[in-house]
Formats: sequence, structure tokens, C-alpha cells
Amino acid sequence: AAQKTMRWILILIGAGLAMLGCGTVVAIPEAFFGQHQASAAMNLGTAMFVLGALIAPTLCEVMLRSMGYRKMLGTLSFLCLIPAFVAIVFPRRAPSPLGRHASNSPIGPLVLASAGIFFFYAPIEGTISRWAPACFKDLDRGQSGCRSLLSAFWCAFFVSRLIAALLLHSKVMRVISSEWEPWVLMFCAGMVLVVFGNLMGTAKKGSAIVGFVFLALVMGPILPTLFGMLYKVFYPHAGTAIGITFALGSIGGVLLGPILTADANRAQSSQRALALPFALGFLMVVAALLFALLMD
Repeated sequence: AAQKTMRWILILIGAGLAMLGCGTVVAIPEAFFGQHQASAAMNLGTAMFVLGALIAPTLCEVMLRSMGYRKMLGTLSFLCLIPAFVAIVFPRRAPSPLGRHASNSPIGPLVLASAGIFFFYAPIEGTISRWAPACFKDLDRGQSGCRSLLSAFWCAFFVSRLIAALLLHSKVMRVISSEWEPWVLMFCAGMVLVVFGNLMGTAKKGSAIVGFVFLALVMGPILPTLFGMLYKVFYPHAGTAIGITFALGSIGGVLLGPILTADANRAQSSQRALALPFALGFLMVVAALLFALLMD
């Protein structure tokens, strides 16, 4: 009975987190730069997600030692309610007339292409702590060295979203961003593929470390920029479009994530460990190209 109850609790937590994540993403443009600069706002807002992920493990460990498990969960739950309460009482901006496809249903080729990008992107990011140590196995990186590399990756990931937010918010990019954003997304996806190829071929520690950090810099802006474009194209139905992308794309993490993990555990070299991420990166580039062509 206790096991069944715990299963239902986990299902409810998962459903709540999914709705919270989608709702938060949709609200980000109103919170930062405004609806017309949705991509810049998405990059800045999702950078805070990464910052939270970097801080949370250490914070939870300190709270767990000082408070205990129950008090820690209660305190964290209360802290999560504070921004939700502020969001409810804070006055909203008046909606702007956005959306090239606003009169159309968000269930269409453009959203399916964006879901395809997320489908192949999610397992790469979600299992990085599994395949990254495997790809550095033959470069004599110990367990502590792999931890440092992962920390450097997420720090660079955070910085890349801040840089993308500042660039997309700049006056020059405001003029050209709506036309070039799909191809910027395509460029970032293509660079992920290039970095994977270089990592598979390198035998030097220094080059591998630089390549791994550069991978974070080009991966960081992909998802928020994609959501920013969906927001502008489908507003006021942006929540539906982003929710469909989240739902269909997350299937990739569920289906392909365990395959990536198992493959990385069996890999005996960096070339073998990166073969599947490289293949997923290639498919992500194909989906990004299709998305860019549909946006035109």
C-alpha cells in the first residue's frame, strides 16, 4: 500500500512540475523584456533555471543536515509558494497583438518540427552526466576530474544563455532577430554536431576539455530561443504550442535517455560513447532545418 501511495505521489509531483514548467516558460516574456523580445526573455529566464540547478544540490544538502528531511521539504515548498503568490498579485502587462499564426491551430507542422528538435535535444542534455564521463574515459580523467568538467559545462551553459539574452536584447538584434532567429537556432544545432565530431576525433585532454565547454556554449541557447519563436508565432496560443512541444519532446528523454545511458556504460572509448549523441545531434539538425524552412 505504501509503495502504491508513493507511486501516485510521484505521478502527481511529475504532473505538477510539468504544468509549472510550461506555465513558467509562457510567463517569462511578460516578466522580463516584453512579448516582442520573447527569445531574449526566454534565454534570461531559463538561465535562472540553470542557476537554480547549480545551487540547489548544495543548498539541499546544507538544509538536510541542519533541518532534517521533513522540515527541508516543508521549507522548500514554502519558498516555492512565494514567487507564485507574487506572480498572482503583481499587475500584468496589457497583451500585445502578436502571432503570425495566431488564427491557426498550434497543432501543425511547425510545432511538430519544434517537438522534433526537443525530442532529440532532451536525451542529450538529460543524460550528459552519463555519457560525458564515458567519453573522457580513455583520456585518463578520474571521477573528480569528470565532476569538475560537468560543473564547468553547466557554468558555461548558464553563461551562454545570459550572453544570448543580452545579444537578442541589443538594438541591432531587435531589428533582425525575427528574421534570423530560426537560422541562429540552426547554426547552434549544427555547431553541436561539429563539436561532437571533434570530440570523437581528439586524443588530447586540453582539446577535449575546450570542446566540452564549447558544447555547453552552443547548446545553451537552443531551447529558450526555440520557445521564444513559438511564443511570438503562436501568441495568444503560445502556451498550447509550447506545451505540445514539451509533451512530445519529453518522450525523447523517456525513450532515448535510457538507451543513451546504457550505451555510455558499455562504451570503451570516447568515439563509442559519443556515437549515439552524434546521431541524435544530426537528427536535431535535420529537425532544426525543417523548422527554419517552415518559419520562412
